[in-house]
Amino acid sequence: MSIIRVGLVGANPDYGWGGSVHAPAIGAVPALALAGVATRSKATAQAAAQAFGLDLAFDNARSLAEHPDIDVVAIAVRAPEHRPIVEAALAAGKHVFCEWPLGKTYAETQALAALADGQPAIHTAIGLQGRFSPWIRQVRDIVQSGALGAVQSATLIASDLFSTGTVRASNAYMLDPANGANPLTIHVGHFLDAFCFALGEISSLTARAATTVSRVKLSGSEKVLQSNVPDQIALSGLLEGGGVAVFQLRAGYPTGPAAIWEIQGSEAQLRVTSPDGYLHWHPLVVELARKGQPFEPVPAPEFPLPGAAGLPPAARHVALAYKALADDLQTGGRQSASFAEAATRHATIAKIAEDSLAQG
Repeated sequence: MSIIRVGLVGANPDYGWGGSVHAPAIGAVPALALAGVATRSKATAQAAAQAFGLDLAFDNARSLAEHPDIDVVAIAVRAPEHRPIVEAALAAGKHVFCEWPLGKTYAETQALAALADGQPAIHTAIGLQGRFSPWIRQVRDIVQSGALGAVQSATLIASDLFSTGTVRASNAYMLDPANGANPLTIHVGHFLDAFCFALGEISSLTARAATTVSRVKLSGSEKVLQSNVPDQIALSGLLEGGGVAVFQLRAGYPTGPAAIWEIQGSEAQLRVTSPDGYLHWHPLVVELARKGQPFEPVPAPEFPLPGAAGLPPAARHVALAYKALADDLQTGGRQSASFAEAATRHATIAKIAEDSLAQG
């Protein structure tokens, strides 16, 4: 396959994830070219096309998906809007890259994964970009090398930087659980995917979630909104080798690192910290301590896509996820996180919600 032409749904150049993250991420992958955009109106679509130097602009996703000069449909709109766009892209026979979460509910995610599974020639990718972080891959490689010995436990504690008591107007929809975009579905999904990519899936899971920041001030105003989404989430379970897994996402700004992840082995311990953000965005600090010895830094990995190294932090690993999809399309491989894997991750989120409801 020659240059792979991507059509981006949700490409407003002035705000939103599409213009600020997906467009530069696509541009950083040599095998890809942004070829068209779709937004809610013809005027904003034409403005986006002009901003990105494109000819193709559409006021609906279906027309973009059906255009013969589009090979991949990339979806960067809010989660409640994903399903009809994914369905239109698959109906048009196009490969699909969709932001996480795939669906606003587990049932919706299952339905979209099944729809994609029925078209094996089509490649799908879900935006769980943390697994492509060179630091997360370094952690996985260290674990798999046996340097830690048998993994006995893994504990990840992270701060939820969304649940701080204020919210921008553009994110206020995330306070309603019916929209399927909140700290449980989005942030826990990203953290757990990185965790499980490095250590394997968690079984025998039990969980609890609560809403502790229920009154949220709208930024730039005195208006106070009601939040009904969980902002304190804790779970425990068993790793594939029998070790214990523990994860907690807690509301508010951190007083230290935004995330601390410790993996205890029979021979050594690994500590991973994110000084200023989520595991799936930022460079991480990885340290190793052998028995009876202090922690020592592990040399930072090389960034595998030079063209993306200078992008804003949020876009770097998204670019790596796009590169994985481009490589799959060129080689026939399947290294991207697929819609089937999105369903696996959403199943864990559904289990957390189920456990929390059962426990009152």
